[in-house]
Order: sequence, then C-alpha cells, then structure tokens
Amino acid sequence: MRLRVVLFAYSRGIISSRAVARACEEQVTFIALSGDSRPHFTTIAQFVSTLGEQIAPIFAAVLAVCDRQGLIGREMFAIDGVKLPSNAAKHRSGTRADFERHATKMESAAEAMLARHRTEDAQAVEPTLLAKDVARRERLVQDAAELRAWLTRHSDDRRGAKGGVRKSHRTDNESAKMATSKGVIHGYTGVATVDAAHQIIIDAQAHGVGAEHELLRGVVAATAPLCTADTLITADAGYHS
Repeated sequence: MRLRVVLFAYSRGIISSRAVARACEEQVTFIALSGDSRPHFTTIAQFVSTLGEQIAPIFAAVLAVCDRQGLIGREMFAIDGVKLPSNAAKHRSGTRADFERHATKMESAAEAMLARHRTEDAQAVEPTLLAKDVARRERLVQDAAELRAWLTRHSDDRRGAKGGVRKSHRTDNESAKMATSKGVIHGYTGVATVDAAHQIIIDAQAHGVGAEHELLRGVVAATAPLCTADTLITADAGYHS
C-alpha cells in the first residue's frame, strides 16, 4: 500500500512525506490507493528511508511493461537533472580536518567551563555556573563524543572524481553541499533520462555531487540496453566536459 501511494505521489511531483500524508486524507485517488488508512507522515518517511535498493527492480518492471506496450520510441533520449535538498543540515558538513577542529573546540569549551566551576567551588564563593551552563557543558561533551565516534567510523575523507577531497556529512554522508539558483543546499543531483515518444522515464539516478558533467558517462551506460544504432542522446551544457 505504501509503495503504491509513494509511487503515485512521485508521478504527481509530490516528494514530501507530510504532503503525501495530507494527500491520503484529502485526495480521493490517494484515499483509494491507501485503503483510507491515513498513514502518518513519519510512517511514510520511515518506509522511504529504509526502502533502499528494493525500488530499482520495481522501476525496471514498470519500464518493461511500458516497453511491451510500445511506449518507448528509442529515437531520442533526453538527459537532464535537478538539485534535490536532503534532510541534512549544512553546518554538519565538512572534511575530517574540519570535524577534528570542531571536536577539539567543543572539548576545550567544556573543559574551560568545568575548570571555572571547580575554581569557584575551591574559593568557597557562591557558584555562578547556572543550570543552563551545566546543561550546555554536558551537551558539548556529548556532541564532541558523537563527533569523535563518527571520525572513528569514517577513517578517510570522501574523494571526488579527480581525487580531490569532497566534504562529508555526519548524518547523510552520501549527500553533498551544492550551489543552486536559490542558494546553497545540502542534497543530491537527481538525473533522469526520458524517451521522446511518450516521455517515459527510462533511467533515474541520484548522486551526492554538485557537478553534473561527471555523471554523463554513467547515465549513458545505463541507457545502453534500450538504445539502437540510431538513438540520439541529448543533454544540456551542464553535462559538457
């Protein structure tokens, strides 16, 4: 049921779990597809986040049905992409060196607060370390420990296509920081290949890179099984290298 709802939502350009949940309460087609079960948006979000590679075979099966019905003309495939934001805060991205400096800074701040507290206690002066300061120190210690644990699990920096260091992200390490017309976001470059005859999407990918030009070879290779000797493949200037 959830798969039906999510795929239909995508076909209507709805990619927010909250928007999908709202549609299941307000739109007749969604209500029918969901059996009027009214799934909570957290249920939909958890389903999408754990679906993983299971969606690819379903996409391929739908594509096979379209092919059997003669909906794929194979005369021209058009490739284009879009920047999609992920649920990842920009301030949690950086290189290993950035994260090392951040962890050290938090640890130093926590140690300084603890030292000040001990000094005031030793001087028998009324402590000025308020409850919120204690909570802040505990939070600093916890954040620094989490960051150190992340650094232990990820012993190397991410590398780009040319071997350069690519920023990592602590909660979504496959995403990337990228510039868009609406500012800098943290997310993915989604790339779709569409057949000209009936606008059937024959391939769809998402990559945690900002530059589209390094994605073209992989996309063309993915469409090869559907190409003929006369198939024309088009892509805009963003893919030129």
